[in-house]
Amino acid sequence: MQDLIAQEQAQGVLEPGDPQRVGIVLFATLQGIATLINGNLVVPELLDGIVETAVDQFTRGSRRRQRHPRPPAPGARRPAAPHIPVGCVVGLPTPQRAAAG
Repeated sequence: MQDLIAQEQAQGVLEPGDPQRVGIVLFATLQGIATLINGNLVVPELLDGIVETAVDQFTRGSRRRQRHPRPPAPGARRPAAPHIPVGCVVGLPTPQRAAAG
């Protein structure tokens, strides 16, 4: 996987960086998806779409971007982050939700 990541970095598809570190993050993402499926937190029928979305977001998010975004205007308020309880996967169809629906 490191060779593929290094190749994509050389072609400008992925941002330069340590290919091993980038590979670990990608692998951890895919392992997390597998854990959700195997733990019956998400119905298996969604697996292909979830993996596709994760890889797409990973590659888009890893492209070069502005390192130092413009600071907010003086006195501007940042929107509050939504509160998501620990262990809660909001909105994902689970086997339990599918059976209840």
